[in-house]
Amino acid sequence: MQGQDEQLDGVQHTVGNLRQQAREMGEELDDQVMYVILLACRKALTRPPKNTGRSRSTRGQHIRQIKTRDQTATAFHSGQ
Repeated sequence: MQGQDEQLDGVQHTVGNLRQQAREMGEELDDQVMYVILLACRKALTRPPKNTGRSRSTRGQHIRQIKTRDQTATAFHSGQ
């Protein structure tokens, strides 16, 4: 009976470790979602549609928007 109790304690410890790892993995995935969204926004804003004849000043405006979004996302990510 004592051997079974020790085995159950070991199993409980292992399950606790697995739960903690799952929580940490979930947090990391949440962080990665933010980076994927930022990358998609950056790509959409820096790559003009074909045959639009976009001027340099318009492209500069898009680049400024990206920098602003990056700063906002960085502040959000760091908890500020």
